[in-house]
Amino acid sequence: MPDIAANVFTRRAMWDAGVVAYGRCFNTGVRRALLKQFVDTLSAAELARHKATLKWRDKQAGHRVDPKLEKSAAIGYFATDGRLKVTSR
Repeated sequence: MPDIAANVFTRRAMWDAGVVAYGRCFNTGVRRALLKQFVDTLSAAELARHKATLKWRDKQAGHRVDPKLEKSAAIGYFATDGRLKVTSR
């Protein structure tokens, strides 16, 4: 899927759905953890990515509870006559 503005929401939805599905393979709960035994075979880099992906799943894609991922900033610069000149972020 091309990385263009028209696809931004579809790409994000597909990413979030994939991360949630991935997490289900490793977390217990209603479903069985199917692939937990494979975590021990991961390299250090793979394990770091795995943990980061599960954190994203638990704190953002699945449950939107991480304050670090839910904050944004808006900064406005105003001319002396009160009109907005430049915006960022």
